[in-house]
Amino acid sequence: MIVPTKRFWFLVALGIPLALVGIAVSGFEPIVLLYNIIIFAGLVLSRFLTPSPKCLRVARLTDEVLSVNAANIVELVLENQGSTDMKGKVLDECPPAFMSSPRETHIDLQPGETTVFRYQVRPKERGAEMFPATFVRFMAPLGLCEVQHRLATQQAIDVYPNIKAIQEFDILNQRGKLSLMGVRRTRYRGQGTEFESLREYADDDFRRIDWKTTARRGKLVVRDYEVERNQAVFIMIDASRHMLSEAAGRRKIDHVLDTALLVMHAADRAGDQVGLIVFAERVLKFVPPRRGRTHINMLLDGIHDLSAAPVEANYQAAMQTFASRWPRRALVVLFSDVDEPREAKALLQAIKPLRTRHLWFLARVMDPRLKELGRLPVHSASDLYTAGAYEWYRQRRDQARAELNLTGLRHIEAEPEGLATALVNAYWNAKQTGAI
Repeated sequence: MIVPTKRFWFLVALGIPLALVGIAVSGFEPIVLLYNIIIFAGLVLSRFLTPSPKCLRVARLTDEVLSVNAANIVELVLENQGSTDMKGKVLDECPPAFMSSPRETHIDLQPGETTVFRYQVRPKERGAEMFPATFVRFMAPLGLCEVQHRLATQQAIDVYPNIKAIQEFDILNQRGKLSLMGVRRTRYRGQGTEFESLREYADDDFRRIDWKTTARRGKLVVRDYEVERNQAVFIMIDASRHMLSEAAGRRKIDHVLDTALLVMHAADRAGDQVGLIVFAERVLKFVPPRRGRTHINMLLDGIHDLSAAPVEANYQAAMQTFASRWPRRALVVLFSDVDEPREAKALLQAIKPLRTRHLWFLARVMDPRLKELGRLPVHSASDLYTAGAYEWYRQRRDQARAELNLTGLRHIEAEPEGLATALVNAYWNAKQTGAI
């Protein structure tokens, strides 16, 4: 594809006065014709004087999978493998559903020279995507045109829940700065059976006092024990209609998967086994608990493209499957978004036979817009309807929360940005206090 430059159109414009002279001066027409032939011949011939696109090696480098709703780095490695200079522009195409920083750069490469161009993409949806191609425009030697080529750099890529959050978690954990994510602690000391260390008493349970050491030192000393490891943590995800609604611009199922991924990772780092149950009108997945990075990756592969369905949640089927296939005690983190008293009662009725055997966390995603709607002034009939709908929904959700709280079920409700932190803190607190 040939793209004329401003220089070419300037030369074409110069031919207009020559054409006017040709009208006034007899015999001048051949000169005008020759001028135009030279200009257009130069345009066509310069096409063949540009470097061959085969001499430009383009490699696109990304992570194996991209994180949804996070900034992901894409690198283009450009190498001139020809014997002439390469001047022009390069534009990399990304999937239409991606937001991105500028993806175009100018190049001026000597023979054998390499350059790297970086830009960021932010996928908005999970699933399989494709980088279509890379376009390059070489400037012709005479400057009359740019010659555009489409390079076959198609690349399939999978978009997963936010893996970047896990990488940040590991980095901050290594540096002892998890508090920057809102996580309160990094050490796993609690009421296990393996002795870890002695320390001074600090408003601890009297049962942990080491009386012999206290007598020797003349002050209260308590024992710390290593937290029990190799315990079972089940992630139970409701993929029914409850997760189709949006919060902070994304479906709740997306927020749930991001949160579940971080909780699974934290449990694996703490030495616990992690299992998975996904259900809607029936049980969709059941994966028994295991430990290890390979197992966590397998769980992630199984849910990275999970979507919610417009069906009712069958809590009884989920709990019956869980009870029949895992008799041992476990911590169950149930992601559901019951927002009516009737649904809360149905959930509690399904959990009731398993309440004493397992420790339950019910996690719900709170939509930040609810606070905004509650503060909106009423100036018109439309505002009045909005306020009425908000108040009705708030009351129903509060009634559902009251039903859950009456039973003592550990209920964790937070906005999308804070849900993972709240759950990880609750999980570590449960281990520290020996609740599981």
